[in-house]
Amino acid sequence: MDDETLDVPFAWRRRSMKYILDEHDEPVACEDILTWGRWFEQHQHRIVLQHTLHHTFVSTVFIGLDHNFSLTGPPVLWETMIFEGVLDGYQDRYSSKLDALRGHATAVGLVEQYAAAPRKTRKAYRKFFQLNARLFPDEARRLRRSFWRVGYLREQDFTW
Repeated sequence: MDDETLDVPFAWRRRSMKYILDEHDEPVACEDILTWGRWFEQHQHRIVLQHTLHHTFVSTVFIGLDHNFSLTGPPVLWETMIFEGVLDGYQDRYSSKLDALRGHATAVGLVEQYAAAPRKTRKAYRKFFQLNARLFPDEARRLRRSFWRVGYLREQDFTW
């Protein structure tokens, strides 16, 4: 049986899901669950960056499990999250450490933008991130402007 005739479930099992970082911080597939688990217990450099600002915690880490659930493209192994505050629950994932560092800077920028924003813009942030509510045109304009400043603006975030 060649690769073209494989059914999707079998092809899915052939792709590695667990990764560790080598001595150069490059991801390496790890098939053995015990080796993978021991590596995560012993290595603190899986934490890429962490910032606490404006009573908000921003964290970017190597997650070690591939979150690219398609059969194409590189593994998605890094994640940035925001905890506490209006942006609590913000999450983005990346397929390279460089993208993760950029994403961390964007998340920190979002926290800074929110902290410095006028009252009406902060209200739009709350609606967008906490309530998933539909924004009025002037609120959408305020958020677009704020998001452009930090490089967060992505088409999939703006369905309105």
